[in-house]
Amino acid sequence: MHKGKYVFAQLLDFIDKDVFLRIANKYDGNRYVKHFTCWNQLAVLMFGHMDGMLTGKKYPDKIRRVVYWDAESKRKFWGETENAVRIQIYSAITAYCMMAIVQK
Repeated sequence: MHKGKYVFAQLLDFIDKDVFLRIANKYDGNRYVKHFTCWNQLAVLMFGHMDGMLTGKKYPDKIRRVVYWDAESKRKFWGETENAVRIQIYSAITAYCMMAIVQK
C-alpha cells in the first residue's frame, strides 16, 4: 500500500463518521446526492490535500484572494461554484489540522 494512503486511512479514522453524518443530515447535506455523499466528498478532498502534503508539494504561507496561480504545481480549485470552493477550503483546513495533531 502506498505510504500516503496508509497515513490517510489512519487520519480518516480520527473523524467520527456517525457524528459527521448526523451533522450532514441535520443540514440536509445529502439532499440532492445520488452517489457521491458528503462523507465521500470530504474523504476525496482531504485525500487530495494530504497527497499534496505527503508528496512534498509546496503551498504558500498566505493567500490573500481566492484567485491564485502557482506555476510550479498549477494548483486550482476542483469546483467553480462558491459552495464548491468553500467545501474545498474547509476540507483543506481539516486535513492540515489533522496532520498537525498527528505530528504533535
